[in-house]
Amino acid sequence: MMTLLISALASTATADPLQLLCRVDIGNPTSEAGHDVISWGPIEPAAHPIDGAWGFFMRTGEDARVIWGYEEGTRCAFVTLDRYINPGAARAICLRHLDSIARYGIGDDCSFDVFIKDSYGNWVLTDHYTNQLNIGSTWLVTWVYLDEDYYGNPLDINENDDIEVMLCATGDMWLYFASDMGQVAFDWIELWGEEALPPVECGPCDGGVTSLTLQYNGTTPDDDTPVYVEVKKKKGDEILFDGWVAPTEMFTVTNEADKHGKLGSEIKIYVNGEEYTKIHTSCSQPIGIGMVFGDFEIVGGESLKGGTLPSIN
Repeated sequence: MMTLLISALASTATADPLQLLCRVDIGNPTSEAGHDVISWGPIEPAAHPIDGAWGFFMRTGEDARVIWGYEEGTRCAFVTLDRYINPGAARAICLRHLDSIARYGIGDDCSFDVFIKDSYGNWVLTDHYTNQLNIGSTWLVTWVYLDEDYYGNPLDINENDDIEVMLCATGDMWLYFASDMGQVAFDWIELWGEEALPPVECGPCDGGVTSLTLQYNGTTPDDDTPVYVEVKKKKGDEILFDGWVAPTEMFTVTNEADKHGKLGSEIKIYVNGEEYTKIHTSCSQPIGIGMVFGDFEIVGGESLKGGTLPSIN
């Protein structure tokens, strides 16, 4: 069943950690390519500048799309999560979506159903998300586990097939839908699972870190308020990751601009615009899963020549 608390996933990390198998950055045409991104609304906030509603919600720089677009006129949108990018046994889908209070009590622009295509080619209702907020707007991260459908029946998915996802808006039209805004916005969608056999051998960091998956463990008075995180290289202002991150949420840092994908000798983490901590990433110092840097914990990573980073207690 769906859960808003990703600590449920994090709690399994020490015994049987899940791996990121595939990630589609919705609203990024390069990331969307080859993933059958069909029937989505236009890229936001480009379609509605900063003085529009989507521009206001996405003023931090995210690109996104809605699943029920005004021009498209369909309540459902599709995406395929490619297991062959990093083969493995699919176990969960992670979705980052916008939640907000209905404007003046009209409509519900945040509730949706999740369907997965099973091994027989049928769309199976896997879970349902219902608008949660009573005030304001925020991005939420939601996990959908693939062991059973919405009704508790086993979900039959061929372990060798890609995961086909259909997301359908379930609420009534919100106040600004007819102004071509559409509703139910998504930022990104990820597929998580177990490593394919044979497992990737862990090794000491060698050749420079090429990716780091970090979990933000910070807490706030209401225990779920996100912070704005930026990750930059040691020199210059090149941003490797930026976005709102909620407590217990994970995010992955990569460097597509480098021909080898290396992060450089060091990365700097900023929280709400202020430099918070640094992580050495050249492999000249020990680095591995389990290391903690303030409110940030390494939960996954790769190095150029050593493969998956080892656990470090």
